[in-house]
Amino acid sequence: MKRFIFTYCLFLVFLASVIGQGKYKMPVTVEEGDTLPLYVMGDVNLGSQPKPNNSADRLARLEKEQSWRRLVANVRLLMPYANDCAQRLKDIDTTMAQLDRHRDRHEYLKEQQEKVMKDYKAKLEDLSPNQGALLAKLISRQTGRTSYSLIKDYKSGFSAFFWQNVAHFYGISLKKEYDPTEDSAIELAIHYVGYN
Repeated sequence: MKRFIFTYCLFLVFLASVIGQGKYKMPVTVEEGDTLPLYVMGDVNLGSQPKPNNSADRLARLEKEQSWRRLVANVRLLMPYANDCAQRLKDIDTTMAQLDRHRDRHEYLKEQQEKVMKDYKAKLEDLSPNQGALLAKLISRQTGRTSYSLIKDYKSGFSAFFWQNVAHFYGISLKKEYDPTEDSAIELAIHYVGYN
């Protein structure tokens, strides 16, 4: 593109020298004693990317579009679970604060765990590792706490350690906090789907 503009400018200089000899009529302007040709060019869009002309470029663009569509579909699928988890945790914390005895808190947590297993076990056991990682990030976003700390607080440190090792086997970290700048694609997909 720069070479084209440079060549075009040289052509205009040549044309101006011909005009200066009086052979052709062209609108001109005089600036600081110099006679310059006036030529109005059409709009030129310098910001657009060239269309890919080989299959590798097309494939890369297609993969990017497919990964975006997959992310949006996964956020649409998993965000209700993350929101429900955040709401349940608020309710559990409120109820736990009202219970005085350790035994009552323990029984209440066990009862809530059974409800969650009944409601979500069948729905969540077919998630792929990527969807599981995304769900962990969404839960961290909605609760402000990592999945590791949630497991540790509501189950035990041993359970948190065990599930962190299982997740690590799939390349997932339950200890990682959600970062809107680092996870900007996820944040964009959340807003695109219609969540706050």
